[in-house]
Amino acid sequence: MQGEFHTAKDKDQLKVLHTAVDDYYQEHGRVQAQIVGGSIRTLEQNDKIHKLYRKASKKLGDQTVEDIMCECKLTIGVPILRAESNEFREQYDRRFKGRFSYEEKLELMTGLCKFPVTSIMDTAQLSRYIDRVIIKYGLEV
Repeated sequence: MQGEFHTAKDKDQLKVLHTAVDDYYQEHGRVQAQIVGGSIRTLEQNDKIHKLYRKASKKLGDQTVEDIMCECKLTIGVPILRAESNEFREQYDRRFKGRFSYEEKLELMTGLCKFPVTSIMDTAQLSRYIDRVIIKYGLEV
């Protein structure tokens, strides 16, 4: 299944989602949706993960914050989502599995080809992600 991921946390974002659904329908003549409510990631979690990326970059000294973010998305986030979401696994496998080297996959996590990973995690998934980032880089919080 190909498509887009959208999160709506307020009425303005909901309007954007409605527009995206309408546009997708007009372009493809068909829309399939999965609606998930509730525990989307929090702003506090978002702030925390970005602080951890900065700490890891500073600790290592030879990788940028973006390098750390891409590596974490690929090596920690993708496995979490592949294990817990059939739709994500299908999309990821169709687009990436067996087609690119590790280095190319890191490049695809950012730039023009942003593939949503942490932005589509719920609070529990992002908590596990944060814990694994802390362990991976031996960070203190």
